[in-house]
Amino acid sequence: EVECLAESHQHLSKESLAGNKPANAVLHKVLNQLEELLSDMKSDVSRLPATLARIPPVAQRLQMSERSILSRLAATSTSSSTPTTTSQTGMISSQFPTGFQAGQLPGSFGNANFANFRPQYSVPGQTTPTQGFPVN
Repeated sequence: EVECLAESHQHLSKESLAGNKPANAVLHKVLNQLEELLSDMKSDVSRLPATLARIPPVAQRLQMSERSILSRLAATSTSSSTPTTTSQTGMISSQFPTGFQAGQLPGSFGNANFANFRPQYSVPGQTTPTQGFPVN
């Protein structure tokens, strides 16, 4: 959205400098829109640290200790150096929370499909828990 406005601003700027009065009026509207968007973005960015501070740590959301998360990641990375077998895939997928649909995880996880994985967490002060990440 910002890029489109900036591109139209560039074109309108040339027209305005050439003496086109309607282009000058539109240019001012575009500049006002850019200013509003920038102001909105600044307020979003200023709220971000407080919002992030309210999100519980990963270990708490997964209901696992940091040590067990690290050990499972280490176990997963060591098993990735060997060819994936059915038993390894079962072992890897049993390490993740219930509801996580891993399918067959390749050793590198490069082709894993996480489209249906939505972590559940709640931010203190919200009335309903957020499902996954906000989508704009």
